Amino acid sequence: MFKQKLKNGKWFSKKIEVKESTVDKEGLGVFATEFIKKYEIFESAPVLVWHMDLLNDYMRLHQAGHLLSDHVFVWEKSSHALCLGYGTIYNHSNEPNSKHRRVFDKNHPRIEFIALKDIQPGEEIFHHYAPKKGDLFFTDGGTFDYEGVIDSNEFRKVNS
Repeated sequence: MFKQKLKNGKWFSKKIEVKESTVDKEGLGVFATEFIKKYEIFESAPVLVWHMDLLNDYMRLHQAGHLLSDHVFVWEKSSHALCLGYGTIYNHSNEPNSKHRRVFDKNHPRIEFIALKDIQPGEEIFHHYAPKKGDLFFTDGGTFDYEGVIDSNEFRKVNS
């Protein structure tokens, strides 16, 4: 499935690289190595797709979370997708400079990352992982917390 080249002949863009993030405690991030213009597709990453019950059953059986649950994209027909390439390395921001588009191609399912604005060389590329959920906040353990708000630059629970 991933042995054939895509029609454009590229798997990875030379316009991006992975290095230490500018965000405290985030580890790695993805950065532009060249100018990326607004609306340009700068990465087309293959995905591995599986039915969401596989991950849900594992977590129920072991009464624990799984690393994959924080790194998957919702796919079609009750499926999840793990993005290969740099797709899980982009750091989250509520003010991103990129977005993604799921491509449900039977032979080459993929996620394309697209610039929302001009991105300069050396600039870190940020992504909003759940745009329909609104702003996302994270617990100290790094997991999403949908019921938090920022107040005076500090995270707090709603109704706390």
